[in-house]
Amino acid sequence: AHKAAFKEEEGYSLTYLPFIARATIDALRAFPVVNSSYYLEQKKAVFHRAVNLGIAVDMDQKGLLVASIRDADGLRLVGLARRIRDIAVRGRAGELGLDDISGSTFTITNPGPFGSFMS
Repeated sequence: AHKAAFKEEEGYSLTYLPFIARATIDALRAFPVVNSSYYLEQKKAVFHRAVNLGIAVDMDQKGLLVASIRDADGLRLVGLARRIRDIAVRGRAGELGLDDISGSTFTITNPGPFGSFMS
């Protein structure tokens, strides 16, 4: 019932990826060391305050890129679903700019029909 209502209201189906994204964000907030970067030359660790979640986007046989959802930790499930859909649509259309594909602090991917065998 909720899935049908979501599709009617938003115009597209709700997939499992926003749920995985939300769980990942919650885990990164609970374990901030995972949402960090280490710079070897400077011997410096940076703990990122915000979760800028990278989502790998298949560009329909034109390659793979990672688009960043900035401040993803401030989004609720529907907001994540909208942003994931937006970057997927714009990525496949070749409409993502440099700001859209930089700044991720952690990346997830959706192996889609290939499953874990190909990911």
